[in-house]
Amino acid sequence: MFQPSMLLDRSQRQRLSAGSSPPYLDAMVPGDGDSCWDLASENERRWYLDVTADGCATRPLPFFDPRATPHPLASLLQPLRLTGGLERVRRRTYVYATGWDGPSPFTTTYERLREDPAWRAIALDGGHNLMRDAPHDLVRILTEAA
Repeated sequence: MFQPSMLLDRSQRQRLSAGSSPPYLDAMVPGDGDSCWDLASENERRWYLDVTADGCATRPLPFFDPRATPHPLASLLQPLRLTGGLERVRRRTYVYATGWDGPSPFTTTYERLREDPAWRAIALDGGHNLMRDAPHDLVRILTEAA
C-alpha cells in the first residue's frame, strides 16, 4: 500500500528537523530504493493489480471504507529515495493493527521494529482502518508522537 508518511509536507519537515517523524500506521516501512510493490506480499500484489479501466490506478482494497477512491498505480511501483538525515529523527513510532480479518501483511514489520530500540512499536486492537476502529487510542498516540 502507498504510505502517506513517505511524502512530507512543510509542517512535517519542520517536525523532522525537531527530531520527530509522522507515525507509520499499520504500514510498510521502506528503506532506500524500496517500493511498495517490492515490499508487498503476493496477496497484496493481486490487490494492486485490480486496476481501473484506464490501467492507471488500483481500486480501493476490499476492506477499505466505501468512500475510498482509486490510488495511482505508479506510486506503488516507484522506489523511495532516501537522502540521509534519518539519524536526526529521535522519535519513530509504528502503530500495528491487530484486528485484521486474516493475517496482517505488516506482522513482520511490527515484529522487527518492536525489537529495534530506535522505534516505539505499538499494537492497537482494530483493523487496518485505525482511525475508525481505535480513534481515541490513535489520537493519543499521534499527540504523543508530535
